[in-house]
Amino acid sequence: MTSFVFNFLKRALIIPLALAAVVTVAVVALVPKYCNFNNESAGAYTVQALDLSQYEVEEYTAFSELDGGALVGGIKSDSVGFGENAIINNSSENGSIRLSKVSTEPWNNGAVVLIGKNTENGFKSLHQADVGDTLTLNCFSNGEYSYKITDIKTNLTESELEALAKENTLVAAVSYNDFSKLGESFFYTAFIAEAE
Repeated sequence: MTSFVFNFLKRALIIPLALAAVVTVAVVALVPKYCNFNNESAGAYTVQALDLSQYEVEEYTAFSELDGGALVGGIKSDSVGFGENAIINNSSENGSIRLSKVSTEPWNNGAVVLIGKNTENGFKSLHQADVGDTLTLNCFSNGEYSYKITDIKTNLTESELEALAKENTLVAAVSYNDFSKLGESFFYTAFIAEAE
């Protein structure tokens, strides 16, 4: 009878627990080798510079001088953890960030409205931003501008988003597909930031 109980306990408890321990040790040992974690929970982000080799950079003094699809500049955030991503005039090719038509130049105290998807080329981790985080807009020879996020609004239409454009502000918006409507429809989360 004792060997029967021991065999039962061995099969029901000891073998599954030993197997679970081996799998846990293997996962803990192997996952960090094959996955690239950058320790986001501790705030240690890797921020990369914009690779200009894939763009034709033009000098400009006003956004209106740029053709559709032209490179406007880059935006990054050390505090949120995304590298400098390209801003394209009135285009969102390759998931890049699009400069809205209502945008005016920051060097003239203007309002910049940027729209991007939650992609590698867009606003990858902007959804993690909070009030007080900083966004930096690089307009190449026209200067670099820092903005501090002061408000976050959700479930906006594009017209509501563009209405947020005020003097000396940056509105960075993440677009999401609105599957409740037919066709190509989006809603936006806007991160409103004021010039520092």
